[in-house]
Amino acid sequence: MKVTLINGNIPGNKPFDDFIDKVLSQVAAEQVFRFNLDEMDIRSCTGCWDCWVKTPGLCMHKDDMQQVLPKIMESDLLLFCSPLVAGFPSFRVKLLMDRLIPLVHPYILLYKNECHHRKRYEKYPDLGFILQKEKETTSKDLKILEEMFQRLSLNFHADVKFVRTMDHHTSESIAHEISSF
Repeated sequence: MKVTLINGNIPGNKPFDDFIDKVLSQVAAEQVFRFNLDEMDIRSCTGCWDCWVKTPGLCMHKDDMQQVLPKIMESDLLLFCSPLVAGFPSFRVKLLMDRLIPLVHPYILLYKNECHHRKRYEKYPDLGFILQKEKETTSKDLKILEEMFQRLSLNFHADVKFVRTMDHHTSESIAHEISSF
């Protein structure tokens, strides 16, 4: 199994990085591709649609997403890791999620009784999420996030395998869950 880990941690949050490191040290995977977003140059999607029209599958930005997208498509599991900030994953994670658009076609089809973009590739990785809750995060907040992640999975033609928080799950249990795919 191959895993691409997207670490959207914010600067100065060492406990979250330590937790992710601990999870990774216990994961039984053939390969793990780790991307620390705070160390990368990833620009915002401009909505130009070049990735659909002018250069299908390729973004106009020549930034670090050129390294990330192939690794994502090589993987069996795409693992988003982020502390919650104002109730949502970090802006870096959202920025990367927006830049996944070249991985689908602009053409629409009926998928799970909804209109979604057609797949560009035969196989897409499943999705997993490791989150660090804020003090005021409620179960209702987590349900909203899970719905958002389900919506992403529909557009990505993948399944959400798990959404876990580091306060309710041990690094060992998350590593075991990842390793069992």
